[in-house]
Amino acid sequence: MNDQKHNLSELLLDDSHAWRIHNCKLIKKSCHREGTLPFIYHYDRLSTELKKEFQLTGQLLINFNKPMTAKQACQLIGIDKKNIASPIFIKITGSIVVVCEPLQLAIRLHWSNTSKNEDAIYCQDEQQAIAQAIQKWQFIGRVDTLYKLKQDNAPTIIGGYDELASSLADGQYPLPISDNYQLMPYKFSCDLLTKLNDNLHQLAWIKQTIVERLN
Repeated sequence: MNDQKHNLSELLLDDSHAWRIHNCKLIKKSCHREGTLPFIYHYDRLSTELKKEFQLTGQLLINFNKPMTAKQACQLIGIDKKNIASPIFIKITGSIVVVCEPLQLAIRLHWSNTSKNEDAIYCQDEQQAIAQAIQKWQFIGRVDTLYKLKQDNAPTIIGGYDELASSLADGQYPLPISDNYQLMPYKFSCDLLTKLNDNLHQLAWIKQTIVERLN
């Protein structure tokens, strides 16, 4: 290793580096209308007139945070089920591997439309709902790295930082050189993903691949 250091997040966000997509895999794609939301979410979908007629008092207030379907919310209020639309509940997760050949570096990242269990999208068409949901994509979960550059002058690549560490050595994670994927420790992967998620507008090439994978 030489004394040259690179920050992994900066490498990924710098479009001057020769990154390419190796693969993009779909792990889970759930799309249904049977999910529940806190009652207040359904109540907020009522028209102004119905809110005046059925004010948030008594049993409605007691059930403020109770999870239920749109149909159950209508039953609780005492109105026709057509007055509250049922959202489409969507959860999509996948993985993507990006490669930088000059550095002999591969990064396996995981992505989703939401960090929650599901996202509720108010839309008639499922494909349109999926298209809307993935606009809020983000990186989540584990990060695996494969750094194979074994030259004597191979640069050190810092995967993530821990600002609370007691020493500089403990506060950064140099990617290990290996012939197999290595799991990045959680506190350092959190730092990396936070930086990437704060700058998703610079990763349009990854978003495009994810959107194409869903079509």
